Amino acid sequence: MNTLIHRPRFWREVALPLVILALFTYWLTQLNVDMMLQAQFWCPANGWIEGKEPLPRWLYKYGTWPALVLAIGGLSWSIICLRYRSCRKVWREAVFLTLAMVLGPGLVVNA
Repeated sequence: MNTLIHRPRFWREVALPLVILALFTYWLTQLNVDMMLQAQFWCPANGWIEGKEPLPRWLYKYGTWPALVLAIGGLSWSIICLRYRSCRKVWREAVFLTLAMVLGPGLVVNA
């Protein structure tokens, strides 16, 4: 019986990272870490303290570009890998980059 769950690779590459992320997320929500960090940069009277500085404005404006470039690159590479057998080894990674961008912000965050 060689099902997906009985393979050591499944536990190392899928289950263990999911368990670690779930525990980390639970820990962050219980300690309210996001609100404590946000309080360092927010002033109720003036709003965001660093909001008018050039670096935060630049990050706000162009911060999504690296993820978009990786997703488009992953999609392009996965299509190329379907055509040429020599690069089939990295096909999963290319599909992962694309699906992470589509499913993460597309479905999980906006649903």
